[in-house]
Amino acid sequence: MRAARAGRARRQSAGGGPEDSPDGSPEGKGLRRRAKHRARGGRPSRAEAEEIGERILDVASALFLAEGYGATSIESVARQARISKRTFYHRFADKGALFGAVVHRLVTRLRPSEGELQLGEGGIAEKLTRLARLILAAALSPEALALHRVIVAEAARFPELARTVAAEGAREEAIRHILALLEGEGPRAVEAKLNAFLAPKARKGIQTSEAAAAA
Repeated sequence: MRAARAGRARRQSAGGGPEDSPDGSPEGKGLRRRAKHRARGGRPSRAEAEEIGERILDVASALFLAEGYGATSIESVARQARISKRTFYHRFADKGALFGAVVHRLVTRLRPSEGELQLGEGGIAEKLTRLARLILAAALSPEALALHRVIVAEAARFPELARTVAAEGAREEAIRHILALLEGEGPRAVEAKLNAFLAPKARKGIQTSEAAAAA
């Protein structure tokens, strides 16, 4: 028995380990295959690839939002994500593609869920108020505000950043939700509500113009 234990210890010290178990069990064979696969530098599994992708996006999101687009380099992303540049370029064509992926993930996470968009009972005003709160909660989140600051600060050097954000269609999606609510009321009801909303503002504008003309 002592001799068997000594033999196992020698195998493990030589770089073997449990996967080199001589019992031929399925678990032992699976471990040996994975060990050989890693030793050959083979492709990662699907789960490993997804984890790498998420890690890259986590690092890139933090760098873009904190340092800005121009100050963030592919080298710094690769270093902090603990990957090689070859691994990076296997997933993203360039920094612009990485920024697009970061924006897409951010917008997707900020979108209200289908359950939240079921605005419940009540009149059109109540439903529009609930929808407006959802839209504002997304637009005023720390991540959205940080992204907006990056776009504004770097618009002159990198105008394509604004196009990348616009391509996600978040603004158009919000308008579609508002229109869907209004269409449910019928055109005449919508027109009446708009007139009721705009009439006081129009009167105030006329009064202001008249006062300016009199002065």
